[in-house]
Amino acid sequence: MNTAGRLYRVLLHLYPAEHRELYGQAMRQHAQDLERDAREKGRLAAAALYLKLVGDGIANAGRENWAALRATHFDPVRWPAVLLAAVPGLWMALSRRHADLFGPALNVLGIVYIALFALVLTIMVWRRRSFPVWALLPLGMLAWALTFLAGTGLASLAGPVSVPGLSVAATTILNGMLVAGIFYTMLRGGRFPRSALIVVGLILLSGLLPLVQLSQRAPGFLRPHEILAAALFEPLQALMLVAVGLLAARRYNVLALLAVFGGYMLLFGDSDYLWGSPYRDWPGLPLYMAGMVFLFFVLAPAGLLRAQTDLGRATAVFAPAIIFLVARITVPAFVLGEAARIYPGDIMFSGSILLSLILGWILYRHVGRAPVEERLERPLTAY
Repeated sequence: MNTAGRLYRVLLHLYPAEHRELYGQAMRQHAQDLERDAREKGRLAAAALYLKLVGDGIANAGRENWAALRATHFDPVRWPAVLLAAVPGLWMALSRRHADLFGPALNVLGIVYIALFALVLTIMVWRRRSFPVWALLPLGMLAWALTFLAGTGLASLAGPVSVPGLSVAATTILNGMLVAGIFYTMLRGGRFPRSALIVVGLILLSGLLPLVQLSQRAPGFLRPHEILAAALFEPLQALMLVAVGLLAARRYNVLALLAVFGGYMLLFGDSDYLWGSPYRDWPGLPLYMAGMVFLFFVLAPAGLLRAQTDLGRATAVFAPAIIFLVARITVPAFVLGEAARIYPGDIMFSGSILLSLILGWILYRHVGRAPVEERLERPLTAY
């Protein structure tokens, strides 16, 4: 294979998988033929060809990806399932804005939802051997809660839970084991997308900044479990939620992102995570937090379930998520002025959340590619 063939083999990774499989061999061969003709005209012509191949390859890949996103068509999930998926987000949004007005009703709603989740899920798994799509979101919530509780329990066996970072370190180790086990089970025998490997690397790198900050504050006093907790807790937490969604990706494709959204819901029950700073004196804070919750935990999941194309799904997921993750960092600075600092840790946390959604999108499409979704049209619309 000559230089143009190797160059185009790299460029082909920018194209949709279906296009790559159908036309990849012919495109590489055409690039090699062009290089042979160009070399007869001299090195300058060959260099110009390489530049043209790169430019044309990037432009054509963008057009093919755009066309692929618009060409797909899915039946939207029925509204009862959409509403069931949106209940946790609505519950949290109302509790942030009108807890004093709807307090008792919200408690009842939460209890009813949990009971419905347990009952309906048990019946559907037992009788239909299927997992309802709306239940993916509370599944993510349950995964986050159980891993954290299990990590705390493991830490209590090793020593006092009050030891700084010990329960977080135990949770981190547990998350790492889950990630490794699920990724190996679901992806073995298949090629791990290179783009997914890059995103995994970026997620792991996102934990280095908090570690650097902690080492500057307490140089020479960091214990091994504190280093582990500072560097890997949030990255492995993000990867764990992606891994949980991966279990459902073969059936539901990118709709499995509901598990990732749900996994962050309990975490954002803490106003510091929503607000992005420890300041709580702003009178508009309850309305702001309710709006952010609605955007990330209601609008994004509902849009994902109702979208009929890959482009619609991508817009429903990433537009609200980006607005939410940017707002939780910048709004405190704009509202409070110089009194509020933009903490690097908040930036990295928002970054790891966005990267987890990107990773989920890549892996779930890779695992659940058509015609799987056409075969499972009925489960997608069931509730």
